[in-house]
Amino acid sequence: MRLQGKVAIVTGGASGIGRATAELFAVERAMVVIADVDEAGGQATVAALADRGAGAEFVRTDVRHRADVQRLVARAVERFGRVDILVNNAGVNILGDVVEVADEEYDLMMDTNVRGTFLCTKFVLPHMRAAGGGVIVNVASVAALVGARRNVVYDASKGAVLNMTRALAVDLFRASDQLELFGQEQNTETP
Repeated sequence: MRLQGKVAIVTGGASGIGRATAELFAVERAMVVIADVDEAGGQATVAALADRGAGAEFVRTDVRHRADVQRLVARAVERFGRVDILVNNAGVNILGDVVEVADEEYDLMMDTNVRGTFLCTKFVLPHMRAAGGGVIVNVASVAALVGARRNVVYDASKGAVLNMTRALAVDLFRASDQLELFGQEQNTETP
């Protein structure tokens, strides 16, 4: 019950990793807001969470669009009072090499995987700061580290998500945390 009373937004929560994450959060007694373009899948996830006694809501969200993300975050805060956890999981993969992938497919993958992660973080972060903190989990892939055949755009997008996560960690790491960490290191005895 480590997440009891916490409020989580899970993008791409209608299926796959997102749904499994939402279900685990529900077991841990978190309140979960499911964001997805798949309305039927999102509603099914909410029903499954409600069957477990979890507070849950579905907000149809295309993470590529600023207005959708703003509405998602506003609804989560309106319904549950805050956001403690953001799981940026929404993602799209269309196979193809650099010649095969159409411009529209490139835009869909990059906008969903990278821009969606950026926008969700951008609009959740002020609420987390106001509440004194939170947790942001960006779902990447081994594709962020290793190129795969006919996966050029997906691999590039997940590499961008991984490096965005690194940059966010640098930006969000507070100086007071750093001083405390260094103080702990100095006071720790090595066996």
